[in-house]
Amino acid sequence: MVACGRMLRGLNNFSFHGGLADLDTLKGFGVESFRQRLLRPNDSVADTDMGFGDGTPDEIKAIVNKFEASGLRTMYIATLPTLRYLPPASWAEILNEPNLGWSPERYAAYARKAIAICRGREIVPWCGSIANLSKKDLNWLQHVLYLTPEIRNVAVHWYPDKQQRPRPKKGHATRTEEWDHLHRVLQGRPWAMTEFGFSSAGFRKGRWWWKKTGRITDIQQRDLARHEFDLHDDHGAVASYLYQINDGPQDTRLHRYGIKAYDGHDTKAYDGPWKPLAGAFR
Repeated sequence: MVACGRMLRGLNNFSFHGGLADLDTLKGFGVESFRQRLLRPNDSVADTDMGFGDGTPDEIKAIVNKFEASGLRTMYIATLPTLRYLPPASWAEILNEPNLGWSPERYAAYARKAIAICRGREIVPWCGSIANLSKKDLNWLQHVLYLTPEIRNVAVHWYPDKQQRPRPKKGHATRTEEWDHLHRVLQGRPWAMTEFGFSSAGFRKGRWWWKKTGRITDIQQRDLARHEFDLHDDHGAVASYLYQINDGPQDTRLHRYGIKAYDGHDTKAYDGPWKPLAGAFR
């Protein structure tokens, strides 16, 4: 993560084709923080709809040890069971986009349990993790915060439209209106943009003669991400995390967010070249 102004700038560390960027390479590049999705223990059945993969406690410990030993500051996506494996002072995002499937009441109850565990282990919980900043998403978050006033740190996500344009999300006429709504919901709480990004994959919108196709260039992807980082900084984010390190093998939206290009080999030993997007941190 590169410190620019007062905000920490980091990476969401998840590769669709299974490879991870080399830690030494990232440290040499100057990125001092990124996230690792934690695996879910086999005995945890409550979070099966939250998008976490299966894993044993030993596998989770190995992931945590790898990142803690690297000297990089890490924001972990955590569940109640995985919180027990995080070291003191860790940052933990409590679940991933729960508003897509959970009620505010269900998440509030879960967050209270997580906060209690974090307090006992001196872990810093980041709650909310809403999928975007639409009016509906922010109203969901507001209800959670009303039910759970003990939440001190809030996590949010943001993604552009299908054409990768940074337009306001549904329910807001402008980005300014979107930011104002977020700050009303936060009521002064610290917040972090724990996931955002722009995909360089080709897009297709509409049908027949209304059909529109295209893609943003690698340079546009870099400039859009850099501008978004600056917006988060201007609006007081504690940290902001770009999605993600590696491109995947397909020319689809989820496979073209990386700061490293796909190297043509579906292997775990990832060695793709840096994209211009890597310059968004500077």
